[in-house]
Amino acid sequence: MSCEAKTLTHGGKRTGAGRKRMKYRLDAPHRSREPFAHSMPIHITMRGQCYINSLRRDTIYRVLVDVLARYRDNRFGGGSFRVIHFSLQDNHLHLIVEATSDYALRRGMRSFAINSARGINAAIGAHGRVWFRFHSTVIKTKRYARNCSAYVLGNWRRHHKDIVNGRTVSAILDRFSSAISFPGWTKRFRLPAGYQPVPVSSPTTSLLRTGWAFDGPLDPHQMPGPLW
Repeated sequence: MSCEAKTLTHGGKRTGAGRKRMKYRLDAPHRSREPFAHSMPIHITMRGQCYINSLRRDTIYRVLVDVLARYRDNRFGGGSFRVIHFSLQDNHLHLIVEATSDYALRRGMRSFAINSARGINAAIGAHGRVWFRFHSTVIKTKRYARNCSAYVLGNWRRHHKDIVNGRTVSAILDRFSSAISFPGWTKRFRLPAGYQPVPVSSPTTSLLRTGWAFDGPLDPHQMPGPLW
């Protein structure tokens, strides 16, 4: 038997061991979500898997219109889950929701993720997981409610979807959002012929009903700034 020292190749602490850190993290981290009161809306961001890169098309929009109709004033075990604002981008979507409890939020978001994934997969002929874990931020102040509403409803401008072939499109509001249903613009808008708006709920929290408007109506031409 050889008495030479052997180099350990497994077990114990060593350089380079363990799971490698991702350069870009798309999935929300596993941590307890921030507690909230029923008077506080929540901003939700849902990012699609790597093969999800062209959600802004009519077939997907119609799928999500049908899915969102199920959550208008919906109730989950004595609590309610309501979608107030919605915005669809190429590989992610934004929601501003109201929920009466953490349980109602988790049930509502789980149901929405499952139903929307089924509909999207059927529309594009795919299967498997569509969404990463959702990221949530509690809206606690009037200022943040205003900024967040502008950010979600005007998110297409942040992604330059209001510019096609180097020219600004004639549309003022994003048709892949619930912007047409928002009453707080500086201008009045009529529903275009043949357009089916997103079936969102009217807000019940004071922050989304009146609190956001402390500085006047929102300008639909405004490029929303970052939230954080």
